[in-house]
Amino acid sequence: MTSLSIHQLEPFGVKLTNVDIDSSEQRDRIRALLYENGVVIIPANGASIGAEPINADESLLKLAKLFGKIENYHPVNESKDVAGRVQVLETMGNTGIPADSFLFHSDMSWRVNPSRASVLCGKVLPPSGGDTCFQSTNLMYNRLSPELKEQLHSVSALHSLKRGYARVNRPDDVKSDVKSIHPAVIRHPETGVPLLYLNPNFTVAVLGMSEPESTALLNRIFEEAIRPDQILSHSWNPGDVVIWDNLGVQHLAKADYQGLRRMHRVVAHDPHLRTERYVRNSGQVEEAKRSIEYYLKRDDNRAGYEDWAVRYEQDVNRASYNIPRTATGILAQHLGAHNNGSSPLILDVAAGTGLNALHLMRNYGLTNIEAMDISTGMLFEARRRELYRAYHEEDANQPFPMPSCQYDAVLCVGGLAANQIRPQPAISEFIRVTKEGGLVLLSMREADSEYIDEVHRLVAAGVAEVVDKHSFIGIESNQEIHHCIFVLRACGDDSSSQQATDYNKARSPFGVQEILKFIPPGDVVFDGGCGTGQHAQHLATVASRVVGIDSDAARVAIARELCSNLNNTSFEVGSITELPFEDASFDVVLLAQVLHHLGGEILEVNERRKQCQQAIKEAKRVLRTGGRLILVTTNREQRRAAYWHFNLFPQSAWERLDSVWSLTEGQWFTSVMEQLGFVAIGNATPSESHWIEAQDEQMVSRSLDPGWRSTDVAFDLLKPAELEQFVAKVEAVLADGSAMKLIEAAHAGRASHGEATVYAYELIGA
Repeated sequence: MTSLSIHQLEPFGVKLTNVDIDSSEQRDRIRALLYENGVVIIPANGASIGAEPINADESLLKLAKLFGKIENYHPVNESKDVAGRVQVLETMGNTGIPADSFLFHSDMSWRVNPSRASVLCGKVLPPSGGDTCFQSTNLMYNRLSPELKEQLHSVSALHSLKRGYARVNRPDDVKSDVKSIHPAVIRHPETGVPLLYLNPNFTVAVLGMSEPESTALLNRIFEEAIRPDQILSHSWNPGDVVIWDNLGVQHLAKADYQGLRRMHRVVAHDPHLRTERYVRNSGQVEEAKRSIEYYLKRDDNRAGYEDWAVRYEQDVNRASYNIPRTATGILAQHLGAHNNGSSPLILDVAAGTGLNALHLMRNYGLTNIEAMDISTGMLFEARRRELYRAYHEEDANQPFPMPSCQYDAVLCVGGLAANQIRPQPAISEFIRVTKEGGLVLLSMREADSEYIDEVHRLVAAGVAEVVDKHSFIGIESNQEIHHCIFVLRACGDDSSSQQATDYNKARSPFGVQEILKFIPPGDVVFDGGCGTGQHAQHLATVASRVVGIDSDAARVAIARELCSNLNNTSFEVGSITELPFEDASFDVVLLAQVLHHLGGEILEVNERRKQCQQAIKEAKRVLRTGGRLILVTTNREQRRAAYWHFNLFPQSAWERLDSVWSLTEGQWFTSVMEQLGFVAIGNATPSESHWIEAQDEQMVSRSLDPGWRSTDVAFDLLKPAELEQFVAKVEAVLADGSAMKLIEAAHAGRASHGEATVYAYELIGA
């Protein structure tokens, strides 16, 4: 076999002779040469493929397959063969089109996945002229001033098919437009070098700028980037074959000829190709690690991710962040084992710029994916690449808007971390929206024990089961941090429904008469944290309308059923810290035994106060001036005196749990209410109990039931070891006959302190 001859061209590109495409070694070399040099020229006598000459259509197809799948679509150019694979480009030089009207361009930059490479062969050529010219997009980038490079690193631009053809005096060739958005500077997918991905033909606007500003910037870019002495021009001979990297170079055909020019072209594409933004200094691993830690630790993670969006993928790539690749491989393996052959519907929570979707699409052919993320900027990067079938800009720390049992799989990779997504309610929500038997994949740091504890709690509650677990180094550049992946199988929505049913059976509406005294007849009432609607059905007897919201979909379902015979009530799933109502929508807001639920398992006092204050702010926003806020809350003394089970909690739990029911006590809460314009107008402490079995020894034995324990947030806040100690103490008092003494002591405490107090406030203004 004759060795491949390589002749370097100026200013870039290579010419090859002695080409033998039947050689796998040469095929690999040609592929690498194209990506390194941008253009490969093979003269008519420079190669053959078996018995076929290099310029035969079958040979062109074989060459194109070195770089991807054969593209069988073009909106303008006709194809020669019935399979639509060989395009015929036939033009006459005497059409009257000015010779300088053709513009440099990248093929199909107006599409989200541009063409990867083109193979062009000269079949019929004019006597002179008709050269094809190329310019390297890497050299174009390198010629830009440092100031302009810096500006373009965070810029994206719009590419348009129809406007591109209009620019070359062919406005009627395209009937409908196709548009896409790409970064101004992209990273070459094979070599990693920066490429200027703006072209004078199809790039029509820089996003975020007015039309004059955009035009001025593009003109400046092309003025700096395009140099005549840096253009490679190929003068055709019949049968020549030219291959170009459609990302690495731009091209144009000169219209300076007379007579017929017929070319055959085959285009290779990668349906999963998506342009990736380039960020400079890509080798600085330590800088990337610092950047990742900085953004993960920011309290304002929504704003932080907006700032980080344009350089996120570069940072995680520099730090060798391999969790998405590992996690998607594990998920795909389990989906392959458990699905029914159809395309599974997947929800990617904390989707970011779409790294998980890229891996699932490219490596496993999974494309039926929806994205959920808090950041507009992150989702923009995913949207422009069309990685998902739907996009949900939502906070995973709030109840999800999706219905239960919606997805075949849910994955959350990299989102479960301090200052990001908290264990509650997120992991419960992951499971809730997953179909029975569906999969939930979670990645987390092994040191973040609260997430692992929440997984174990939900498994113990029967909501899900662990089917797989992996421990590994998730960031190769940081060997000190160990990650783990849990794969859970959802056990259906029966568990959450049962918990809601248990809640409804165990609880009674507390303080109804005291609450109604503060509600004028005919008022519009909002019941925040409405639970199963027990208060709402009583509120509806005096209010003109009652609207309830609860974060638990199963409890909302019971509320709707409970009040189905009332025409002035409505209920929906939501959070009281982010209400979906217009300002000044209600006369009364009721928050009955709700504030101590805020923050889930977050025990840090300031964080709980922040959640509490946000709920009060939302209450003020939706109240009309002069409206009333009614709170039902429990203080520390009431819990100690009137709640028998608290006296069986281990001492280790008390200091942590005190922060839960002290939110509305002391100067901090008084100051918040004053600042928000609330004035106290009365309070009352009912003598009744929240629990139907409050005076029955059976209540003690019921506490051994996880369903009953789910009716009190205090049990969610116990560590697993503390819960075990509680259960052991309950079993002991049941065994020695002292259970009734606990109930009697709680009854006495209720008589002296009450279980909770009803407080009423009036909103007098800002």
